[in-house]
Amino acid sequence: MDGTRRLSRIVRRPQTASITKGVLMACTLIIQSVVGQGQPNLLSVKVSGSATDCSKVNVSIICTGNQAVTHSNVMVTNGTWETTFTEAEIKIAGCLKCGDPNYPITVQANCADPNSNCPDFKTFPSIPCETACPTIDHIETDIPTCDAVLAAGGWNVTFNAQISNISGVGKYIWNFDDLSPSVEIFAPNNGAVIQHQYQCPGNYNVTLTILSNCEPFYSDDETIEIELPPCGCPTVSSFTAEVDENNSCKWCFEAKIGSPFVQCIDKYLWNFDDEHTEYTDIPKVCHTYGANGTYNVTLTIVGDVAQAGGGPCSYSKEIEVTDCKKRGGNGNGHPCKPWWHPKCWNWCGILLAAALAAMVAAAALFIAWSCTESAPLLGLAIAAAALGLLLLGSWGWKCAKTQCHTLCDLIKVVEVMILLQAVIAIILSIVSPPCSLGAWISSGYYGTALVLLLHINEEANCDCHPL
Repeated sequence: MDGTRRLSRIVRRPQTASITKGVLMACTLIIQSVVGQGQPNLLSVKVSGSATDCSKVNVSIICTGNQAVTHSNVMVTNGTWETTFTEAEIKIAGCLKCGDPNYPITVQANCADPNSNCPDFKTFPSIPCETACPTIDHIETDIPTCDAVLAAGGWNVTFNAQISNISGVGKYIWNFDDLSPSVEIFAPNNGAVIQHQYQCPGNYNVTLTILSNCEPFYSDDETIEIELPPCGCPTVSSFTAEVDENNSCKWCFEAKIGSPFVQCIDKYLWNFDDEHTEYTDIPKVCHTYGANGTYNVTLTIVGDVAQAGGGPCSYSKEIEVTDCKKRGGNGNGHPCKPWWHPKCWNWCGILLAAALAAMVAAAALFIAWSCTESAPLLGLAIAAAALGLLLLGSWGWKCAKTQCHTLCDLIKVVEVMILLQAVIAIILSIVSPPCSLGAWISSGYYGTALVLLLHINEEANCDCHPL
């Protein structure tokens, strides 16, 4: 009995050792999918599968007639494994295009654990490809120097968009924020790098939008702000100043503006050095001065232009205003004041005095007529009113250009008369209602005279300002 048991132990020990050392461990390994990315050229290949009783996998790929590429010791996690071959590796393996039967791919995998041997071997006639949706990481810019801007006649800015999965882009749309039409570039042309010429300095919000068929209605966009520095002012070939032959107070200025950057001009600002300024759409203007003297007239260009180092684009012209009689009371060179004094009267003064007398008479006759209802008085009132406006218009035509000071005073006087007649009309409507009609007519009559004076002011360029 004891001998039998001892033999049994001796026999069993070598049998157990032979199983552990001489028999391979059982495992299961399956290649489940091989998927490429890129259109139409392959950019990567992902191989994935499952494995049981195996902790590491060796995976190899090869295409027709090329060298095999192997990823060793790929970890198995929760029974699955995957590895991705890069673009450089798949070129070594000879796998070039997605979905092309001329480039079939062979995949081999086996368990890398010692004493384990469970391989899988598959050949795919073509590689199915998925295109990942492209995204814009950022946009780089190259802004030219001012020397390059002056040589090219504009800012040639280069944009370089850094895009992930660029092979999936179907269309590029650039908007340069300078009123130029958007630029659309279709793949396979590379629209990630583009140059655009700006005509003017300033800040611009540049937007790139990319479209892809990776998903329905997919798009991605990126907006950047660029600042183009000013690189100089337009050229002014001449800046002339000439006095009006009929009015020694009136001067006309004109600048000849040339390239570069003419298209960047919005307005022209004139400073006449007498506390008056004016904006114009063209580099030409006329201005009437109020007194003799030396004036430094400045033209400043308004718009997206500036000196290269900063500062406005301004140009000056010094003029000497002489024989300007605008502030003299009678307009004939005599510094006689006040203008209404009889000692100052020449024929212009007499004409104006007659006009005012006729206007005052007309107002009084209208009131008298409304109180008495006398037809002769109404006729006299109408005649005096017509005569007053006729004389006032004649004075404006012949004398106002050299008597702007007088014209400005007249406008204020007539405005006061309008208000005075309105007050008289209100009082008469209480005291003697029939008489108020004439006062209201007189107020309207003076309103007509005011309209005439404002027209004279515009024609004479006297720059008078009503109350």
